[in-house]
Amino acid sequence: MTGRIRVMLVDDHPIVRTGAQALLAAAADIDCVGEASTGAEALDLAAAVPSDVAVLDIGLPDMSGLVLAGELIRRGYGGRIVIFTENGERSSVQQALKLGARGFVQKRSTSENLVHAIRTVVRGGLFLDQPTAREITAPLPGDTKSQGEAEALGLTAREFAVLRMVAHGLSNKEIAGRLDIGIKSVETYRSRAMDKLSLHSRAQIVNFAMTHGWLAGL
Repeated sequence: MTGRIRVMLVDDHPIVRTGAQALLAAAADIDCVGEASTGAEALDLAAAVPSDVAVLDIGLPDMSGLVLAGELIRRGYGGRIVIFTENGERSSVQQALKLGARGFVQKRSTSENLVHAIRTVVRGGLFLDQPTAREITAPLPGDTKSQGEAEALGLTAREFAVLRMVAHGLSNKEIAGRLDIGIKSVETYRSRAMDKLSLHSRAQIVNFAMTHGWLAGL
């Protein structure tokens, strides 16, 4: 898109809204065009003021931010949705992605992540901050699905793990740290997996992950 990014901010805590507004005001390409403290106010605001991104807290007083996200989409909201919340539980992330949210940022992560998320989703990408990505890529006890799926795709377990982490937004350095391997090894596994699946960009990796349930099914 061209021009400045218009953001609608929804959070019931005045201090959080003030801090987020200051953060967005410092970004040269972002304008906060409105704020709301409840789901009802947010729905009215979305109908009255055009925006490119809606930043939603989950814990609103009148409805869950996830319910609000679904209602915005049902009403034809044309912007992207970023969840900005204290709750980074796997189930919340999973539900947000199923509803159509394209970004998930926990309030305990670095403040710059909110700006990165807004810019990423406007470009059509998916953004999960590091705490969220770490949570949803952690294996569940007794999970044998990943091994079987890796074999079905013709990938080694390591190639499969690296590609899933790439899809969830982790950098090569972060993946190397999680798997306790070198960055060069991460690059090799990533390249091999992409070649095997005929994927040529991170956007294609994310789309592949979405169509195969890697994002919603964790």
